[in-house]
Amino acid sequence: MNIRHLGDAHDHWKGSLIEMLEPVLRELHVLPMFTDDSPEAVWTDERLNLYARLLRVPARRVLHRQLRFTHQTRADYFQEAEKLDPHVDLFADPDTGIATSQKGTPKHKHVALQEMARLLPPSSSRLLLVYQHSYRATDYIKDCLKKLSSAAALRGCHFFAYWAGNVSMVFASRDKSRVSEVRHYLYTAFPPLPNGHARVTGLYPARPSGP
Repeated sequence: MNIRHLGDAHDHWKGSLIEMLEPVLRELHVLPMFTDDSPEAVWTDERLNLYARLLRVPARRVLHRQLRFTHQTRADYFQEAEKLDPHVDLFADPDTGIATSQKGTPKHKHVALQEMARLLPPSSSRLLLVYQHSYRATDYIKDCLKKLSSAAALRGCHFFAYWAGNVSMVFASRDKSRVSEVRHYLYTAFPPLPNGHARVTGLYPARPSGP
């Protein structure tokens, strides 16, 4: 997350989706992944409170309020995040999304597959939400999910996504019942469109034919 984007349409979309899912989420915490040069100066209490309000979460649940997320500091950043109760849910808010290859945007704008695995410790029931640009291509998010489901670090996890044009939200958990429950909740709210496009993808690696 970068201060330049605070309050943009994407923040409103994230918050609307989080609010809709409130009945099936468990004490959702936020991993903001701030990329500003001096987050301790830029992210004042006023701006942090606004960010939390836009996401519809209590401000106390925004983690690492004054830590900058960089490629050099990311190991320590995720080590701190691992101290969170493994059974509460977590929203990771990178600038761009999930890194499924070594090419493209700068690494500090992504969350890596191995880092997602660290946020989903063994035997946890956590649901992990990750903001993802999808570039409006209907196959882009499905390709991303296929790469997640084939990643060795994420073996045993289950995934789906809510696709909304140029943005998506990816959902992951080691507890299949959790991710299935949330997927069913969204599938019921957003059934397939008349043109055959579905906002809610199938469940990966298992792909059910219905809700």
